[in-house]
Amino acid sequence: MKEYLSITEMASLHQISRQTLIYYDRIGLFSPACTGENGYRCYSASQIPFLREICFLKSIGVKLAEIKRHMKNRDPADEIALLEGQEKALTREIEALSRTRVLIRERIAQYKSVCSAADERFIPAIRHLEERRIVFMPWPDNSADRKTLHLSVMKLWGVLAAYDIPPSQRFGSILKKDGFRSLDPLVGAGCYLEIPAGFDAPGQTRLLAAGDYACMNKYGMPYDTQGLTSLLCWISENGYEPVGDAVDACLLDTTFYKAERDVDFCQLQIPVKKTKGST
Repeated sequence: MKEYLSITEMASLHQISRQTLIYYDRIGLFSPACTGENGYRCYSASQIPFLREICFLKSIGVKLAEIKRHMKNRDPADEIALLEGQEKALTREIEALSRTRVLIRERIAQYKSVCSAADERFIPAIRHLEERRIVFMPWPDNSADRKTLHLSVMKLWGVLAAYDIPPSQRFGSILKKDGFRSLDPLVGAGCYLEIPAGFDAPGQTRLLAAGDYACMNKYGMPYDTQGLTSLLCWISENGYEPVGDAVDACLLDTTFYKAERDVDFCQLQIPVKKTKGST
């Protein structure tokens, strides 16, 4: 058996590249047993367990600087502490990935519901909606346009980011109940972002209560109140009355459309109750 292993042989044994071994030597993490006059790096069989440990620690995500520190003063207690620390880091990463998976599933569910709702636009219906947690920002000067909407949503993204909450695609506008019959229905209105499940924004969170809502899909922007007027008429004609603010939930924004549309596909949602004497 040869006394030494070449750099190619050592790399092949550990399923790493020659350049990786050269880099480990350069940073002082793992050096060859000797270097020949021709500059060739040679490794002894007794070095294999050390490189094997380095490869294992790297495979579980330990940083090279931490591996280098650990290999200089290695003992079982230090190994336990290192592995327990890495386990905690991986647990945090798994939790973050799980939250990301929830966001992806929510987005998929949202788009699937939009596909099934494409033929239901302009047909009002009473639906039970679950409680939602949101952050809200009123429009300046009780008015809005496309630029105001975009800027408001991005400012709300910033609010979520301050609490380490990933950006939400469930957004829309809220039109205040007090403005339904007024000459200025946009008084107090503004944009909202729904807070994803598993997150919270203390001091910023508002609730959209669970309950029965009169819902109607539409194409249009929230500051165009024609759809609101139409749904309010339907509510009255069918023996209901509004009991809260209107939610104009954006289902698909204009990025999904070509030149034939320049407005969002939304769902108006107004919490309602039966009027006295109606059946």
